[in-house]
Amino acid sequence: MGPHRNPRAGFTLVEMVVVLLVFSVLMLASLKALIATSETNRKIDLNNRVQVKCQSALNQIVAEAAASVRLYGDDSEGRALLGILEGVSADVLPDWKLPTLLTDGIIEKDTSAVPDTGNCLLFLKANTPYLLRSTTTSDDVLRVDVYRFVAVYLKNKGLDSPLQRPDGLNLILFRSEPLVDRGQVEAVSDLAERRRLLLALKQERGVRLLLDTRAGITSALGVIDTFGDIDPNPPYPYEIKEATKLGRKALFSLDNLSIATNASPKQYGVARFAPRLMTGSGFPHGFEVRIIGSASARQILAHLTLALRKAEDIYYSDLDAIAVSRDF
Repeated sequence: MGPHRNPRAGFTLVEMVVVLLVFSVLMLASLKALIATSETNRKIDLNNRVQVKCQSALNQIVAEAAASVRLYGDDSEGRALLGILEGVSADVLPDWKLPTLLTDGIIEKDTSAVPDTGNCLLFLKANTPYLLRSTTTSDDVLRVDVYRFVAVYLKNKGLDSPLQRPDGLNLILFRSEPLVDRGQVEAVSDLAERRRLLLALKQERGVRLLLDTRAGITSALGVIDTFGDIDPNPPYPYEIKEATKLGRKALFSLDNLSIATNASPKQYGVARFAPRLMTGSGFPHGFEVRIIGSASARQILAHLTLALRKAEDIYYSDLDAIAVSRDF
């Protein structure tokens, strides 16, 4: 039998060093595993966060577009209308484009030099109609439709070109002041009753403008004067003001959250439907809109690529949603 260790003899220096060395190695391995787990959880959390923000923005856009009664495409009418929405021309990214209204086909990537995809969305949305009640009975005597124009467009957050960095763009949701259906108002033959209707709309709903939905925008608008008449010589050019509440909303107000730009790596989804334009302010960046279908059944595809910056890292979300709409 070999010699037995005396329990009272204690540990030698070599044994202590070996134990401490093994303990240090185990602690270091445990610490590295803990740091790796923490970093993985952080990345998962940031990826989840950018996905949630992206989906939330798409939900807002789809909810607004689903209530549209007329969509505006890339033509003189759509461009003229966007130009008279208060502050939008100075706000929107210079290389903006409305989508082409395609009556047939499928949602697919552009193949021609001139894209059908847009990076801006513009439509007329139905609001709660106005009911004018009789002064002598409880019956509704008049019903008129009330609308708002809604625009969704890109805005540069900073002074740098959006082509110089993968983030830095905001998405703006613009809602206009209310407008009343001009054709329905002019159909009221009793002039006294028409004046009462217009004054009630002005006082109760803040309506200032009338809109002829059958005419082009340059001749469609009318102004309610102080007497409840339609001003035959209103000031021109018109300006359609933003709503007094929630008229202009930045969907990504946080500094580290923005629409991805054309400078983002291709694999994250920017320019999925339109070719990248790397001149000027760039097109389309991380917001794309395609519209197909006849006026009675349209599909609006909104494609969004969102970027979340955390220190030197950027996390992306690439989602799309479809709204069903029709023109009335």
